[in-house]
Amino acid sequence: HIDNVVGLIPWRQRLFTCSWDITVKEWSLVSYRPVRSLTCASSSVLRLSFSPGGEKLLYTSWADRSIYEINTVAPYDRAFIQKHQLGPSGLLYADDGKIIVSGAYDNLALVYHKETQTQSTFDAHPACVHSFATHVSQPNLIFSGDEHDKGNEILKWTLDRREVLSS
Repeated sequence: HIDNVVGLIPWRQRLFTCSWDITVKEWSLVSYRPVRSLTCASSSVLRLSFSPGGEKLLYTSWADRSIYEINTVAPYDRAFIQKHQLGPSGLLYADDGKIIVSGAYDNLALVYHKETQTQSTFDAHPACVHSFATHVSQPNLIFSGDEHDKGNEILKWTLDRREVLSS
């Protein structure tokens, strides 16, 4: 990369990195050398997330406030997923890759259902939503974290009810 590396995620024998230089790079974890570089956005790529099988990779584009999905093997087709009002800052595949959850500086979590191509909004956070996680045995359970002047919050919610269970 020629600018700050802001995200990395390992997958099997590969490492994917993203940078302010608008690229996603794939590295071999055997030779520790770059395998390929994909120019993915018109501005900084800040976050990455793999689909459960590793065949798809989500990434954020800061300037156009969008989430994209690309194939991790040729052809490297790119698909637009969803757009935030402000820069996206968190990503997650949920429900075995059927659902994509993203958070942003607009304080919203967007939930995109790939099969129906519908989107819903979860707005319980008082500040920028930075991170997401699911539980292996309960993939419908989502944890999300934000930044807040009065203390950072971690929320627990479900995809089917989209209501805060606790904070």
